[in-house]
Amino acid sequence: MVSLAMLITLGVGLGRFFYDKHVDDNLLENAVVDFAIINHGSVSADSQNRTLIELEREKRQLHTQVTASGPLQTVQVHLFATVADYQKFTGWATWSGAYTRCSPRVIEVYLPAEKAGSAFTREAPTSGPAHEMVHVVECQILKERADFVPSWFAEGLAEYESSKGFSKLPDRVMRRVSLWWNRNKMMTEDEFLNYYPSESEPAERVAVFYNSCLEFMRYISARFSEDPCWTILVDVRNGGIFEEEFTSAFGQSPNNLYLEWLKSF
Repeated sequence: MVSLAMLITLGVGLGRFFYDKHVDDNLLENAVVDFAIINHGSVSADSQNRTLIELEREKRQLHTQVTASGPLQTVQVHLFATVADYQKFTGWATWSGAYTRCSPRVIEVYLPAEKAGSAFTREAPTSGPAHEMVHVVECQILKERADFVPSWFAEGLAEYESSKGFSKLPDRVMRRVSLWWNRNKMMTEDEFLNYYPSESEPAERVAVFYNSCLEFMRYISARFSEDPCWTILVDVRNGGIFEEEFTSAFGQSPNNLYLEWLKSF
């Protein structure tokens, strides 16, 4: 005999299923307008749609920043069936899992597509589309001055924004534990603040950098707020010097705040 509790559970589950489907359908409808897809290889329609949905989802999460940056530029999204296909096509480093290229005319995103599958079998979304969407908004804000912001800051914002949410909690915990475990390999302030990962860099060192970017940005956001970070991008676009704008926003230089975070970590 079916109990009342089982019927309630089934009803809630079905309600959630149809609600999520409605949200995803709406996201996809908008995404096909916002993004121009270029498939490389055998990317299934479902994988393409899953990726578009995650890009659009993050775009909505960043609604305030997107609105402030003006009309969204043309965004070309190059999709690949696997990470190996992406690396083979681009020729980029083996540690690279996605990439966004800024230019005044068009913004290009290169990334592996999300895995296909039914609502009951598909894997949880990766952070790749969300991470690259943050870079898209950064490009949109900075325009021709994208190179005037250091790598740690651009990557820190992308790591922080794309790791939000309860579903990302296990990954955040694992990355923090990994960084703590490798704390003897953490970069000095000069290394970190001037670092740009090159193709020849060992994957382990790049991982320490990205994990440090995430944790440092989490520290900044918790102690102050993430809002000044986006204001800094606008100020740099308008001709400001990054170090000066950062110091003005937080009352400390990047160097001093990084040392403060290291001590707290």
